[in-house]
Amino acid sequence: MPTLHFLAKEITLNGHLQSLGGIGIVYMTTRALSLPWSIDMLLAVYLILQIIYFFDRYIDLARDWTGNNTRSGHIASYRPAVPLVATGYSVAAAFILLLYSALEGIIFSAVAILFGLLYPRVFKPFTKYIPLFKNFYVSATFTVLLFFPFFYTGTTIIMSRELFVLGCFIFISALTAQFLLDLKDTLSDKEAGLKTIPALLGEHRALIFSVAFSVFAATAFVLFARNTFLSFLTLGALGADVFAGMLIRKKDANGYIVAAAKFFLLGLLALAL
Repeated sequence: MPTLHFLAKEITLNGHLQSLGGIGIVYMTTRALSLPWSIDMLLAVYLILQIIYFFDRYIDLARDWTGNNTRSGHIASYRPAVPLVATGYSVAAAFILLLYSALEGIIFSAVAILFGLLYPRVFKPFTKYIPLFKNFYVSATFTVLLFFPFFYTGTTIIMSRELFVLGCFIFISALTAQFLLDLKDTLSDKEAGLKTIPALLGEHRALIFSVAFSVFAATAFVLFARNTFLSFLTLGALGADVFAGMLIRKKDANGYIVAAAKFFLLGLLALAL
């Protein structure tokens, strides 16, 4: 069915899996730190990230034809509707934030969206001069989402060992996912002069490095975190990375879907624990 095929491509190619990952991060945070959560909070973080990813995909449409023409072709297929879709995301996010969020959450969201919109043209090019800059930038963006439940509900942030450990887990998990996702953009990143792991090492060695880094990070985290809940999530993250790596090695594009959906899958795991 054409409609279902379009929706499947939209979900897998246009940032929705990463935006759903934001829901996973926020939910994991509320579970790990015993914070309140709500459907509107999860929907708000999804819309915030989707605004950012939608803009990033559209602004890089021409460059992406080199390494990801499937994604570019999908977005180009409804280019006339892009302003309407972007407006829809923005209005929905604003409605939820104004109706349910504390003022701190509104300010946090506005700043997050601003830095997200600046990423493709202002911050991403730094990777031409600073190796892996975009990987660290995106991973840091995912990491600060752990503060979203605090700001959204107007709860005072209390620095603790649990908060620090959770932040480390999110950052490292995001970093390993970014390493794997960069493999699909090797050609376009090379043409743009971006110093990513695949551009520097080549695809084969980059894949080995990414999975090895994930194994090392997961082992260290389980040994030193001393947190049963996060240890289970760490093993889940490792499983996702290894499975994604195996699929990518076989030239199976589903590996990139697994890497993109990593935090959403971890959110489901957190729900089951």
